[in-house]
Amino acid sequence: MRGLPHEYQQLDPAVRRETVDHPTAPTPGVLYLPPRTDPDVALLAMHPRADFSRHYLVPHLVEAGYAFLGAPTRYLNNDADALHERLVVDVAATLFR
Repeated sequence: MRGLPHEYQQLDPAVRRETVDHPTAPTPGVLYLPPRTDPDVALLAMHPRADFSRHYLVPHLVEAGYAFLGAPTRYLNNDADALHERLVVDVAATLFR
C-alpha cells in the first residue's frame, strides 16, 4: 500500500515512538526517537492541511540522531478556516503539553 506523498514508506523497527496528545488537535502526534540515544535536539513538523506524523524525513532525521515530532493542528484537512493565531497556540500546546 502506498501512502501520501509526504509519508515515509519504511522505518527501522528499532526507532522508538511515543504518541503525543495535545488538547487542540483531533489526533495525536508521534515523537520518533533514535534507537539507542536520547537526542538533545528535536524537530517539529506541523501543517494545517496534513498530518505529519509519518513525514518522509523521519527515517533520515532519526538515523542522523535527531528526535522528530510530527503532529497535526486543529485544522487538519480544513485549512480554509485556519487562523494563524490559533496555529501558534497549537504549536505551543504540542511543545508544552
